Amino acid sequence: MTTEINSITIEEYSKRCLALIKEFEVKTGYAFENHQNNFLVWLDIKSNTLSPATNRLYRSAVQYCFKHFFDIDVLSLNSNFMQSGVSKKQIRAKFGKRTSAKKAKSIDLKTWNLLKPVLKVSKSAHAKLALHILQASKVFGLRPVEWAYAEMIYLSRDDYALKVKNAKATQGRSFGKFRTVEFNTSSLEKEELDLVEGIKSADWLINFFSSTGLNNNPEAYRKYVDVQLIKSRQYLNQLFRKNNRLKSVPINKRISLYSARHQFAADAKRNGLSSIEIAALMGHGSVETNGKFYGRKINGKHDFFVKAATEDVLKISSKTSHQSFVPNSN
Repeated sequence: MTTEINSITIEEYSKRCLALIKEFEVKTGYAFENHQNNFLVWLDIKSNTLSPATNRLYRSAVQYCFKHFFDIDVLSLNSNFMQSGVSKKQIRAKFGKRTSAKKAKSIDLKTWNLLKPVLKVSKSAHAKLALHILQASKVFGLRPVEWAYAEMIYLSRDDYALKVKNAKATQGRSFGKFRTVEFNTSSLEKEELDLVEGIKSADWLINFFSSTGLNNNPEAYRKYVDVQLIKSRQYLNQLFRKNNRLKSVPINKRISLYSARHQFAADAKRNGLSSIEIAALMGHGSVETNGKFYGRKINGKHDFFVKAATEDVLKISSKTSHQSFVPNSN
């Protein structure tokens, strides 16, 4: 299985690996150039003191750098490299639950009502991007990065579809390269503000990314997209740390760009969609993913507006042993 690594990740891996090498030389007195095996042993021992998230980052960074700079496959030398010997119970006692468990897996209405006007009045381009991603992904369920690879398709009067390039397809975690999210605007009422804003935001995002002029240069385009998303995430984090109206919001209520996708999953469950339909709409390769990792039915708040394309549902169906559409109870 081949995993695509973008240029920003490569830069981060390189910086992290160099920092670890410097720390190794300072603390041990060994020169890395002549003691690469000792460096790996030192880092393997160090892994027992790291949080799970930091351990994963260090492990990936060292694997990448050794492979590309020294032509050394670390895992072929030690398949258990940086697999911490500390038990999960000990890790949780020291570091708490995994980071993602602390993040909001729905959009808390009270927090949203505080955040939304701040984003709307901000003159920052990063605020505008964050606002449109949150509004659009609540309705359509896309990952933030997928808006850069989405296309609005006119089907017939009042019937439209989003053709979405599945972000996880290259990692074997989706049912195919693309998915289709269908919707009909004929029954929309003006008072359905969330839906109207979501559609307008989807249009805005597609136009925003397509206007870069970089579409014919995939590597430069992806780097541009990654930078924009990183800056928007940083802007949101900064708001919750420093804005007088938002800094008192508890960590588990703070909204991230991904919170909208979790809210979409919760709304889908609340409206009785089957696990297969939700997997098709969210681009998952397994019907179990949304149940284990995404928003819960109890947090569903909104009417559901979109439906999965029949061909996508059939693809998911063919990959699973489930023979019927069992409503999601999570």
